[in-house]
Amino acid sequence: QVVHEVTEEFTAISAAIIAIIESLSEEESQQQPCVNFMSSVQNEEKEKLELVVRLQLLKQCVLDNEGSLKMQYEDEERQLKLRVSALEERIAEHIEELRYEIANE
Repeated sequence: QVVHEVTEEFTAISAAIIAIIESLSEEESQQQPCVNFMSSVQNEEKEKLELVVRLQLLKQCVLDNEGSLKMQYEDEERQLKLRVSALEERIAEHIEELRYEIANE
């Protein structure tokens, strides 16, 4: 139930951001850098959410298994954590660039 509610909330937020992006896209071309940054953040947040779901499933696999299979899942879990961390850094960079772009308008 909680997962469903969170998914609905993310969907609503995503729809609102897409509407903002579309609105800005229709305005003057000077808004294009903001549109690009917002689109990048949106895409990377979607990718991050997908990775986090996979990470949760892997965590369960680690708990449910033993031996070499458990070690394999642990290794995959570590790799996914690194990918999530890298995505978080890129998202933060895009947000910082967006703030800079807005401040200079």
